[in-house]
Amino acid sequence: MTRSIRRLSMLALLTITVAACLPRPTPDQLARADYGPYPDQFEEIVKRHFSRALYDPYSAVYEFPRAATTEWTLMRGKIVYGWGVKGFVNARNRFGGYVGARPFAVLIRNGQVLWADIAR
Repeated sequence: MTRSIRRLSMLALLTITVAACLPRPTPDQLARADYGPYPDQFEEIVKRHFSRALYDPYSAVYEFPRAATTEWTLMRGKIVYGWGVKGFVNARNRFGGYVGARPFAVLIRNGQVLWADIAR
């Protein structure tokens, strides 16, 4: 099994584990959910968002193993819908060395990042 597949499998397992602990939307809520338009430029949206969080954003190397999919999450106790993007980012740290590919997850709606996380 390659490293990318292994990392993606670990990210999927983590997502499933966390999702199992959260209250889930009802079928009616999912039917009425507003995800916003599909973010055709989701890669650029993610890169722009993380450019503010990374020490050396110009060195960042991204892997996007799949397209954006409909997702939901809880924010301040409220269910929020959007387009989920998952992948890996590797960038230089303060010492100039690459830190290794870290999994990330982002929730986008209407071209804006609503929630984002990079594994530390």
